[in-house]
Amino acid sequence: MIKTLEPYWLGIPVRSLDEASPTHAARVLEIAERAAKSPGLVPISFPLELFRFLRGCRYLPAADLFEHVLLPMEFERRRAGTALDHALWAWRKCIDLGEDARLTVGTYHQEPHAWVTIYGETEPFVLETTHKGELELLQAWDQWLYEPSFSINANLHYFEHIR
Repeated sequence: MIKTLEPYWLGIPVRSLDEASPTHAARVLEIAERAAKSPGLVPISFPLELFRFLRGCRYLPAADLFEHVLLPMEFERRRAGTALDHALWAWRKCIDLGEDARLTVGTYHQEPHAWVTIYGETEPFVLETTHKGELELLQAWDQWLYEPSFSINANLHYFEHIR
């Protein structure tokens, strides 16, 4: 069976944030800008190191993902954080590894969540940064429980994901 990529996973580039943008988009963009300047102290040379580090970090569920977000160095120091903290750190490290990665915010099981979407040559993959088992890249369209709302790429361009 041939699968086609649902266009909403690609997102629509948006030049500026306005009232139609998701509530927390401006806050996440501001945090992403700060994280882009703060690579952290943990050296990551290949993806397996990224997975190992994340597996050693504690996931802290939060009622509000956006209340207090940790920059990469603080996340490395605490080795604990929310889904957004995990995703922000991993997004920054994926960029360092040369991946076409986006910090993605949306819902998982209809709850606020954040993850990294890696755009391969033919399809996007979800990097679920809070999973503590064997980490793997999941094909985006097979992961129907993930609903992206917006994402930010390495150039700090903002994309809205509309079904």
